[in-house]
Amino acid sequence: MDIKEMKITVYICGICSSTTQKQLPKCVEEGHPVRKGPSVKRFFKCEHCQQRTDVIGLPYPDHGCGKCGKISWKKCSMYHEKKGPKLESEKLVVRVEDVGALDQFK
Repeated sequence: MDIKEMKITVYICGICSSTTQKQLPKCVEEGHPVRKGPSVKRFFKCEHCQQRTDVIGLPYPDHGCGKCGKISWKKCSMYHEKKGPKLESEKLVVRVEDVGALDQFK
């Protein structure tokens, strides 16, 4: 799957001016006026060190990478790429029997 953005519900505090996916306990305890509304969450990774981040309601991150400090973001999938060795069942192996069977399609 390649989900680079998703629609979410956000909570916007009138006092703190924070936009979050969940209501902040501080805002609830102190009785801040909170609006609920739709937004878009987008996913990015740093082109230099591959550190991932996401933003809510913005087209691109408005901050530098937390790991290397660069401001060079690239859109990426919500899911991490699979790393490590492939399983035997995932490797493509061409067998002699398969090559012979392909001749019938010519």
